[in-house]
Amino acid sequence: MTASRPYLRFVTGSGPVHAMRGFGLIELMVAVVISLMVVLAISSLFLVQRRSYATQDDFSRMQENARTMTQTLSHALRNAGYWDASTVNSFGADPVLDGTNGSGNGSAASDTFTVRFYGSSTLDDSAVPDDSIVDCAGTGVARDSMVVQTFAIQDVGGVPSLTCRIGAADPVQLFPDVESMQLLYGEDTDGDGSINRLRPAGSVNMANVKSVMLSFVMRTPTNNHPTAANTVFNHFGAEYAPENVAPADDAGSVFVPADDQRMRRQFAFSVGVRNRLN
Repeated sequence: MTASRPYLRFVTGSGPVHAMRGFGLIELMVAVVISLMVVLAISSLFLVQRRSYATQDDFSRMQENARTMTQTLSHALRNAGYWDASTVNSFGADPVLDGTNGSGNGSAASDTFTVRFYGSSTLDDSAVPDDSIVDCAGTGVARDSMVVQTFAIQDVGGVPSLTCRIGAADPVQLFPDVESMQLLYGEDTDGDGSINRLRPAGSVNMANVKSVMLSFVMRTPTNNHPTAANTVFNHFGAEYAPENVAPADDAGSVFVPADDQRMRRQFAFSVGVRNRLN
């Protein structure tokens, strides 16, 4: 019997072999486009955040300047007519509070006003100020010294600014970017101690003025706010200037700003001339 030979079988593979291949041109272009879109989105977000920060920073600076300006002007108006009890009152014929309507050489026919007051000294030496009364430069005023301060809106280096002039000295810039300032004076016309009317300078007897209403418009330092609204500012409201038409004797009471992509805001306050109050 012949021995059977073993049957040998070789297994060469379990399936067809596929060729390996890389990215094609279309896939590469799609990847590049997606990458560019991501970069563009990130850049846009960065620009939006940067603009938002710049807007908030500008607005914060404007708010802070307005707050400090309000304090400065309120302090000056309250000091009008001040004199120490031990000082001879020598204001003479000059009013302790005076104003001029629409005389500023800045924008918007802004008003100016002048205050006069004496200082305060230490008990030991009348020539040494105790710094409880200061001028607009922050310098203490001695008891026997009279200060004359004039506040106005003037162009300083092309920027409308609140300035202060002490006596005959040159005016100095206190706050930049103040475009319009208007005042109404509260007058006691019958001597009963109560204010009967509010009128601009030139229409009141300054000797009878007991209070002041002051309004000003401040703008942001930069002009990169494309969404800023070009608002008309009616300083004393529709009752004083109906339909944003200023009275004939107070043209600056309605302020129309330039369309220059700056944010603006109006600030107003009233203050009593305390040395005139009963």
